Amino acid sequence: MKRPAHLLLAVPLMAAALASCSSIDVSRSTKLTYDMAHDNFYTSPPGAGSVNEGDMISLELVNVNPFVYDVTINQKAVSYNATVPPMVKLPSISIAQLTESVPATLVTDQDASGRVNIAAVSRFGDIYTDFRRQYSIFSSFVSYDDYLYGALKRPFVDEKTFKDELQTRLIDAAGGSRLYTRTDFVNKGEELYSALNTAYTKLMTEYQMLDVPSRNEVKDVYAGAARAFTDLSRSQWSAKVGNTADLYASVQSTPFTFSSFKTQAEGSVVNFTVDGRRKLESDLAGLDNVKPFNLDYNVKVNGTWTIDFSSGLFMSNLVNETYTVKEDATARTILKNKGDILNYGPGALMHFYYQPFGVGLGLGMYANNTGNVQYLFGPSLLLGKSNRFCINGGVTVGKVTRLADGLDIGTQPISPGTTLGTVTTSDRLDWAYYAGFSYNFTSGR
Repeated sequence: MKRPAHLLLAVPLMAAALASCSSIDVSRSTKLTYDMAHDNFYTSPPGAGSVNEGDMISLELVNVNPFVYDVTINQKAVSYNATVPPMVKLPSISIAQLTESVPATLVTDQDASGRVNIAAVSRFGDIYTDFRRQYSIFSSFVSYDDYLYGALKRPFVDEKTFKDELQTRLIDAAGGSRLYTRTDFVNKGEELYSALNTAYTKLMTEYQMLDVPSRNEVKDVYAGAARAFTDLSRSQWSAKVGNTADLYASVQSTPFTFSSFKTQAEGSVVNFTVDGRRKLESDLAGLDNVKPFNLDYNVKVNGTWTIDFSSGLFMSNLVNETYTVKEDATARTILKNKGDILNYGPGALMHFYYQPFGVGLGLGMYANNTGNVQYLFGPSLLLGKSNRFCINGGVTVGKVTRLADGLDIGTQPISPGTTLGTVTTSDRLDWAYYAGFSYNFTSGR
């Protein structure tokens, strides 16, 4: 029998329509967070102790110092290029080594020039005090990296608190100024050095104006100031400021968070394995407190009811029947002809099943090789990691050719005008069994 054109189009049109649909389960995104600094575990959304099949899930470690740790999650490196440059060293003269102040002179002896000029020494002392203050400010600023390098040795810190502390300490070191860029750092260093240079020039000028007895009174104080300023001015303080600016910007811009890639939940559990190792390339010294760490976390995966769609090839034993009339000496008898025992054709199914088990019910239709549409209902087994390959079976219902009402096999044909070899038939709905193989083209797993 030639297959009608509208039936030839039925299955591809139905498959296209089903393909535009999506599964009834709505996937959500779940994030697991472990706070290393506070030893605290939480989820987003809150209370998500398990996830559903098909959900997207990720793990993040927060408050882990990326300048001392490299981290892998499920054997995938998620580390940052957070490096610490070598520290630029400056002369070892500290503010504590400078005489705190010029003591009031106790000289009372007379000499050819008369008594020591107490007023001049006092004025020198005031200028020295200003120089010492400027030296302290400048020294504190250029030594900010000492504090920064020391702070970066801590393995687990609250990121916000840590970065706020660094900023507060820097504002104090810069005399209350906020520094946002590398240029700000360099300009601040030059500003403070200029103020120190001015203070030293005044001190040197005042010293040269003192008479000999007064100079002898303050020569040791002046010598210490001259040595401290000369050593500092000849040092790489400018490079040190630039180095500090780069490191500070890197610390402030680098997250203290290590996040895995999102993965789709499947199977019975999702496993996250975390390895933390001390950075091999680091100029930070004294990292004995930085120990490797390992974490292993399993998340239970809940099943979920899902609708998917598949298309494939089906066959059934619901076939058309043909008949004939046998005549002998006594009577005419209706007999069933031997014919097809199966028909086949392309079709499509809607699968309603519970993930991750892949066993459910299928409902659909197929166009058989006689040109009729048969409707399908029965269990489906969805195989493979993505539930792509489907084995189907069950009951099929469709229109087939059967004996007309009132006629039975083995009885006489009673329809008027029935002749030998012909039997009156009619089309009617009937049922039988079917089996088939299909491919699930909408699986989201």
